Amino acid sequence: MKKTIYFVTASTIIALLSCIFVEIIFQTVPAFYKLLPEDNEKTYLYIIGESSAYGYPYNIPYSKIIQYITGNKINNKDIETVMLAYPGDTLFDQYKKYVRYKFLHPFKKGIVLAYMGTNDWSNRGLEKRKEPLSGFYLISFLKNYFDRNHNFLDDYEQIIVSSKRFGDDIFVSTIAGNYGGFMPNDVSSLSNKNLKENLKQTDTLIAEKKYDSAFSKCKEMFAENHNKAQIWYKTGKIYESLGKTNEANEAYLNAVEYGWDARPARYQNTVIKFLAAKYQIPLADIFGKLLNSGDVIGYKFFGDKIHPSLILNILIAENFVNLISSKYQVDIINPSPDSDAVLKYCRLNDYDLFNAYKNVFGEIFAYSLIDGNVDAYNLPKLKECVEKMGKLNINESLKDKYTNACNMLIAYLKGNLEEMHDILYKKKLIDKLDEINIFCYKFRWDGKLIIDKIHVENKAV
Repeated sequence: MKKTIYFVTASTIIALLSCIFVEIIFQTVPAFYKLLPEDNEKTYLYIIGESSAYGYPYNIPYSKIIQYITGNKINNKDIETVMLAYPGDTLFDQYKKYVRYKFLHPFKKGIVLAYMGTNDWSNRGLEKRKEPLSGFYLISFLKNYFDRNHNFLDDYEQIIVSSKRFGDDIFVSTIAGNYGGFMPNDVSSLSNKNLKENLKQTDTLIAEKKYDSAFSKCKEMFAENHNKAQIWYKTGKIYESLGKTNEANEAYLNAVEYGWDARPARYQNTVIKFLAAKYQIPLADIFGKLLNSGDVIGYKFFGDKIHPSLILNILIAENFVNLISSKYQVDIINPSPDSDAVLKYCRLNDYDLFNAYKNVFGEIFAYSLIDGNVDAYNLPKLKECVEKMGKLNINESLKDKYTNACNMLIAYLKGNLEEMHDILYKKKLIDKLDEINIFCYKFRWDGKLIIDKIHVENKAV
C-alpha cells in the first residue's frame, strides 16, 4: 500500500513539475522572440479568422485586396501573407494556430489582422466573470479539451494578449452578417400555428403594399408572443419596403438576437470594442460603418448569410489599410478599387465564378429552409444566382446540369412538384443526379430524397 502511495505521489509531483516547466517555456519563448529584430525584406501579414477572412466563397480574401491597394508593400517591404484563417474555426482554434505558428517561426514578427468571431455564438455579456488562469498557455489548452463552453471575451482576449507577447502589431475589426437577408434561425416559435398563420398574413400584406395593416398585425403578434424573433424580421421587411433603412436594420438586429443565430449580434461587437479600448488597439468598426451606410445590411454587402461580398471585402481591406498606414509607411497604389478590378487582379475565371455562385446558391437555399419553414423573400436572390451562372462562358453541359439542379431546388422551396418533375424527367436531370455537388454547412445535395418527395407527393408520377 505504501509503495502505491509513494508511486502516486511521485508521479503527481513529476507531472506537476513537468507542467510548470512546459509553462515556463511557453511564457519565456514569446518574450525572447519579441526581442528579435524584424525581417529586413518582408512584412508578414497574419490573417486570423474563419471562412469570411479565408475568402469564401469567391476565394478572394480581403488580404489579397490589401496587397492590390498597397502594391504588395508595407514599410517598403514586400508583403508575405500568412493565412491562418480557416472555414469552421472558432476563436480558440485560431488562438492555437497562431501560437503554434509563432513558436515555430521566431523571425517572422509582423502585423496581425483580425476579422473574427463569426463562428462563436454567445449571448453572454461583459458582466460574466473572466476565466481563472486563462493567461497560462498550458491551462488554456487543456481547458479546451475538457470544457467546450467557451467565453467569447476570454478567447478573443487570449489572441490579443498572445500577439502582444510575441511582439506583433494587432489590428481588429468589428464583424457583421446579412441581417436583412434571412429569417432568424430560431424557428421554434413557428410551431405556434396561430403565430405562423399571422406571419403569413403579414407577408401577404407586405406583398400588397398594405404596410399600415402589416404594422398593425405585427403589433398584435408582439403583444401575444414571448419569442419575437420572427415578428421582428417581418417588421424589418415592412421598414425596408418603406425605404426606412435605419429602422429596418434595427428590427433585423433585434430578430437575430433572439436565441441562436449564425450572424454576429451586438454582443460580439461590444466585446471587440471593449477589448480594443482596453489594450489600445486600432479598431476598424465595419459593423458601425454598415449600420450607418444608408443601406440595409443585406445582400449588397454579403454573398450569403455571413460571408462578405466583394464590396464588403474591399471595405474591410480599405479600413485595415487606413489603420496600418497610421503606423507604417504605406503607398496607396490602387485607391478605391471596384469589383471588376479586384476580380482581374485575382485572376478569377468563369469557372471560379461559377463555383462561387453555386456555393452561394447552396448557402442561401439551406438557410431559406429551416425545419420545413421557407423564407420566400430569398427566392429572387436564388434566381439571380442561377441567372449569373447561366451567363458564364463555361462548358454548356456542366452549366445546364447545375442550373437545372438549382431551378429544381427553387421549385422545391415553392412546393411546385410539377415543375420539379419536368426538370427531373423532361430535361433528363435524373441521369446526372450523382454528378451534382451542391453543399453548404446545413445542406448537402441528395437527389434521391428529392425524387422520393416527387414520387410520394405527386400522384401523377
